[in-house]
Amino acid sequence: MTEMPARRGWRGEAAGIPPAHTRAPSTAISIADRTPARRPRPGRPLPQTRDDFPLWPTNGTLLKLETARPPQWPPPAKRVIRAPRGPLAGLGAMMIVALLAGFFAWTSAEPFWMDMGHGVRGTAEVTACEGSGVLRRCVADFAAPGRETVDGAQLMGLDAAPGTSVDAEMVPGGRIAYAGNPSGLRVRWATGLGLIVLCGIVLAWLTGGWRFDRLRDRLTAWGLTALAPLVLGAGIVLAAY
Repeated sequence: MTEMPARRGWRGEAAGIPPAHTRAPSTAISIADRTPARRPRPGRPLPQTRDDFPLWPTNGTLLKLETARPPQWPPPAKRVIRAPRGPLAGLGAMMIVALLAGFFAWTSAEPFWMDMGHGVRGTAEVTACEGSGVLRRCVADFAAPGRETVDGAQLMGLDAAPGTSVDAEMVPGGRIAYAGNPSGLRVRWATGLGLIVLCGIVLAWLTGGWRFDRLRDRLTAWGLTALAPLVLGAGIVLAAY
């Protein structure tokens, strides 16, 4: 602060009164007065301090850098949606698979019902055999008490010479006479069931059930398509009762 010099011609000089010293107004304004105080905006994080940016990384900072998961590059590719198959390809696949599933169900129907106890016990007389090994086939006449004799029934489960009579079992009105171990019946119809399930999976793939965009739609298409051969097989098995 500076002091103003005394004015000349001060009236109080005659009375012995010294002039008053006045202070000149200061024109210097501090930078702090010119800079308004910053206030944090609502919802905005406070500025970081110097401690958040160390000049030399500490052990904790190095550990964070080592354990940090780097961004995946290149980014994962999206699933490619293929065009659905044509109607002709789908109908052709359905016809072929339906014929296969029907055949497997037809060959498994009578062993299934005999394994479930729906069979008639009787005697089968072997009339002729042809082939050898696995391809050997025998034909027999099946007779049961109180029922008509069934001529030309296919004998399964036992290899016997022509003219031999064996105990066998047969579904009423069926075409197969079974004379083997009862556990063999379960193997026969279980194999047919597995082949029918396989037909359903193949049909779902051939008709393009996996080409839908949404996962829910793909699962629905797969389920309904794979269920179709099972429904067809169940109808054939019920018709053979």
